[in-house]
Amino acid sequence: RSPAASPVFFERGVVDAVGALASVGGIDTKRANQLIRTYPYDRIFMFPPWKEIYRTDDERDHTFSHAVEVYESTFGLYRRYGYEPIEMPLDTVAYRVRFVLDAIVET
Repeated sequence: RSPAASPVFFERGVVDAVGALASVGGIDTKRANQLIRTYPYDRIFMFPPWKEIYRTDDERDHTFSHAVEVYESTFGLYRRYGYEPIEMPLDTVAYRVRFVLDAIVET
């Protein structure tokens, strides 16, 4: 894989998709492991559910407790595949942008 000229961000990734498929029996372990090795990520940023700003609507109809369950499950899945997810702070947008930029700067 060749390095990108600038950072590339994905809202969801292969690990998320594999986890969803595995939860319904749609993928076997060997294929899941192959996909995850084939499409690695440099860093994983996880945005925990934030009760004070959490809202439901026609598109997002899951409860806050369901969001917490999904978050914890996904966090654990990334850990199981060898990643150390970076948990985003519950703070202003400006602070979170700075947090990500500081995390991706090569030292």
